[in-house]
Amino acid sequence: MTRTRHAIAAALLALAVAGGPLVAAPTPAAASPVLTAPAKAAALPKTVGYRIATAELHLWKASTGKAYARIIKKGSTIRHTGVREHGRLQIVLNKKVYWVTFKYTKKAQWVSRVKVGESVKGRTIYAYQVGDSDASKVAVVIGQFHGEEKAGVDTARALMADARTVEGISLWVIPTINPDGYAAGTRANARGVDLNRNWGYKWVKTAKGRYYSGPKAFSEPESKALKAFLADVDPRYVVGIHQPLYGVDSDGVKNTALQKRLINYLKLPSKAFTCRTGCRGTMTQWVNHTLDGAAITVEYGSSPSKRYVTVTARDGLVKALGGHY
Repeated sequence: MTRTRHAIAAALLALAVAGGPLVAAPTPAAASPVLTAPAKAAALPKTVGYRIATAELHLWKASTGKAYARIIKKGSTIRHTGVREHGRLQIVLNKKVYWVTFKYTKKAQWVSRVKVGESVKGRTIYAYQVGDSDASKVAVVIGQFHGEEKAGVDTARALMADARTVEGISLWVIPTINPDGYAAGTRANARGVDLNRNWGYKWVKTAKGRYYSGPKAFSEPESKALKAFLADVDPRYVVGIHQPLYGVDSDGVKNTALQKRLINYLKLPSKAFTCRTGCRGTMTQWVNHTLDGAAITVEYGSSPSKRYVTVTARDGLVKALGGHY
């Protein structure tokens, strides 16, 4: 019996040492050393959302166990299953199941955030990754180009705030590429340039006014920044949201399957957005003729309902882009 006790003690010591030097933490006297990690990755429980560590957290091998592997740093984003036991939350990390103290986590609204660039007035433009960062398929949703068209920003924020986990796509969400116009409620940026006429494909200089294309292609910091971001992430799909023409663009479509899915899931008609005399210098034109992926314009109506913008469009975009919950 003595040898058995010594063997168990040695095994527990080996588990602690394997994770590297850790600060000792008090544990229940009757703690179980049983590991909860499944034998195969396929047996992993389904994750349902992300949380952020608000303090350094021990990764426990069991919800009541005293065997733990290592420490996860404050600010880390962790994927969880929603299961809670004994004040701990079940998480999945590196294809293994662990537990962390729930009260030291908070709900995450995104997986990661990167700075795309800055506006004319120095406002930061961010892209938020809300999908599966390990997915090979990359998609980008841009909520706004024109500052008075605000419904797409609400859809972008709804995608970011959704507690469910988006699987199957690495989804980047940019609420607005025109933060100065958003703040002022104006179509153009702070220099009076229409940011969806400032792109390098078929760009032409137009007179100053509602559709002013700028002094030259990519003259504006916002369009320059978005160009660099899109070239870097190399998306398969890009969706730009506008108002108020109510439809999914059918003019110059590069990927008809994507267009059909958007029509179906967003419950919008197919319409040709030709800019009256032919579009020049738009983001979708540049992407479709420069990158491998496909870009397309989606136009909401002038006053879509809150439920449509934050639920129907949110879920419809995920499905149309090839993702699922």
